[in-house]
Amino acid sequence: MTETELAYYAGLFDGEGAITLHPTQITSPRQRKTYFLSVHLTSVDEERVLELQIAFGGNIFTYEGKRNNKTAYRWLVVRNTANKFLSSVLPYLRLKRHRAELALEFHSHKKRGGYHPQEYIDFEEDYKQNFLALNRRGKD
Repeated sequence: MTETELAYYAGLFDGEGAITLHPTQITSPRQRKTYFLSVHLTSVDEERVLELQIAFGGNIFTYEGKRNNKTAYRWLVVRNTANKFLSSVLPYLRLKRHRAELALEFHSHKKRGGYHPQEYIDFEEDYKQNFLALNRRGKD
């Protein structure tokens, strides 16, 4: 992929994308709440969303427009694929650069499976709270 293409995808993502930490689904009483990295971009331009899927993988979800609204398309990548995408476009991001850096740092410390001690649960919760603070609107 060329630098021009990466810069283009970064510009799309800066304008229409989002980075979130989603809670894992709790499947047993002993499981503790942890988070995973998620990246998505929503657009009414299906071609742009398909380009991202071809370039980076992931899934596309369609949301039918109501009344006069157009149909929207959401490209979604999670975990390692989200990490790969953010790492690729990071040098070209402007608006979401800080969020991307925080997300990449979070993902680099991510532990998979097994028992997670309380310190690790607290660590992930701190990252989640930082993300919520970045997304808060209005004056502090």
